[in-house]
Amino acid sequence: MTKFSLLLLAWLAQAQFRTTTELVSVDTIVTTQDGRPATDLTTKDFVLKVDGKARPIQSVQFVRFNAAGAGPAPPITNSPAGPASPASPFSTNTDPKGRTFIFAIDHNNIHAGNERPAIDAAVRLLDRLTPNDRVAVVTLPRGGVSADLSTDRAAARQALEGIIGHAPQRSSQFGFSVEEALTVFGAGNVGSVQSDLTKNLITEMVSRECGSNSVCASAVRAEAREYGRSLVFNTRDTILALGAFMNSLSSLEGTKSIVFVSEGLIETSDNTRDLTDLGRVADAARVRMFVLQLNTPMFDVGGRKAPADANGDINQLLAGLQSIAGVTGGELFRPSGRVDSAMDQIDRATSAYYLVGFEPNDKERDGRFHKIELTLARKDLRIKARNGFEVGPADKPSKDAKKNPAESSLKDILHDNIRDYRDLPLRAAAFAFREPDATIKVIVLAETVGTGTMTSAAFAVISESGGQGAEWVADAADLAASPVLSAGAVQPGRYRVRVAATDALGRHGAVDVMLDAALAAAPPLQVSSLLPGRLENGNFQPRLDFEGARDITGLIELYNVPLLAGVPTARLELAATPTGPAIATAEMAIATATPADRRIARGTVAIPADAPAGNLVLRAQILLDGKVVGTVVRAVKR
Repeated sequence: MTKFSLLLLAWLAQAQFRTTTELVSVDTIVTTQDGRPATDLTTKDFVLKVDGKARPIQSVQFVRFNAAGAGPAPPITNSPAGPASPASPFSTNTDPKGRTFIFAIDHNNIHAGNERPAIDAAVRLLDRLTPNDRVAVVTLPRGGVSADLSTDRAAARQALEGIIGHAPQRSSQFGFSVEEALTVFGAGNVGSVQSDLTKNLITEMVSRECGSNSVCASAVRAEAREYGRSLVFNTRDTILALGAFMNSLSSLEGTKSIVFVSEGLIETSDNTRDLTDLGRVADAARVRMFVLQLNTPMFDVGGRKAPADANGDINQLLAGLQSIAGVTGGELFRPSGRVDSAMDQIDRATSAYYLVGFEPNDKERDGRFHKIELTLARKDLRIKARNGFEVGPADKPSKDAKKNPAESSLKDILHDNIRDYRDLPLRAAAFAFREPDATIKVIVLAETVGTGTMTSAAFAVISESGGQGAEWVADAADLAASPVLSAGAVQPGRYRVRVAATDALGRHGAVDVMLDAALAAAPPLQVSSLLPGRLENGNFQPRLDFEGARDITGLIELYNVPLLAGVPTARLELAATPTGPAIATAEMAIATATPADRRIARGTVAIPADAPAGNLVLRAQILLDGKVVGTVVRAVKR
């Protein structure tokens, strides 16, 4: 059994960051002036320097996700009104998966109530994300993971809507500035030497706020000192907490986008090193930073005085956020009104990126930080890229790996960054059926793309909501099927199904498949996933690809079938779109099975000669006493 969550990954990430590929890949966002991804760049368009020296670029790969802003596909609808769009026919390790978003809310530096514009905009962004985009919500510096990384939008929405700002109030009666508060705090530190400039600044503050009132003078110094202390310690706590959280993401697959929301952080000589370390952690964890500064309320209706230097305060609080964006190669947003415009730009910017690859030399394989400067030959585009990299010497195989390299490698891949395992191209799909004990049987189909043949395979069903999953290794019978077919049992829920495989040439591959492990409702019945395949010598054989096929067979299971009343029937349809008219139809034969409330329905539709190429939609309509009670769909590729 396994449980993957950000909390567990935080512990796993204590291991040294490593890469298993020869090339260092630099995640790079390139956008036009209006914020849209540039799509036509090659190696000739990039200029690379490592530690100040020009370096050749070996590869440039453009990675595009689903169209930003298109919104997630709604869940499958099992009603006579018709089904929604089905998922893709299968997942591959040659196509990009969904994005990873983390909303990091600096609630200790946001005043109560001022968080709402950003929270509301973030919730609206959730509604536009695609089904494979994963989201987490964290509060910093002393909050934690409010919603673990998953595709569960409800959990993320609930976590966001529960966040309240906790920034300390400046003062109830004085209007000292941020600079004055920091000066008073610094002057009160043990061993500090007050310069004439410091003395004059404090004297002017006291005179302005209190005149000759000595009691007032003591009070304004005390409040300014406390506010200055809170600014210094909150800033350092936030930077350290953000760095620790980024480090926990190092073992997580792919590029991560952190939307960091704050009213402001100060910049002092004391946090220079912390900021440098933050930049290096962001590079190692492959984090993109989007820093969003909220408008800071200078005073409120409760009678607090406006600060003596409002513009100066804004600049002071902006400096730390600018530094965070700078050291991480990120971008700073300062929306003057609705925050949606910033969220829209982030959505567009993350919809595609480039992987710029170069080969590190032996001297750079020393586990130390090496600076990257990546620029563009074209001046009409904007670029954001990581600032550096660290890579150690090649790992030596362990004793266990030497004894059984295939088994050891598969275990590593199940828990590693699968982005590094693409030597063996794979595609896979997962389906949900019912087990006799009411758990969900996850049926997994996997096959190589090309001429390779799997010699070993392992599977992990990883919960997206923090529950238990399952792991198992394919046996000889599993591997003998084409595609490879294997199964495991889990509780109902949202899962990421991982397939890891090797072939006779020693190539490794891994692919993830998202699955709602649940039965579809067709009241009073329940229905399994629709499993596509073909009849071979009268036997049903599941398939992932129907290129060149003349027909498609679909198989479903019906559960909770009434024993004394009602006769279920089913009809199989092939269509060009989920709600479009059927281009081929066939009745499904229904057979009894055990237990007594279970039926197996199977039908075959011919593919018309003029059917469009690419993805089609296979639909199974379930009828009870002649009335449609549900529809399940599956995309198929021909």
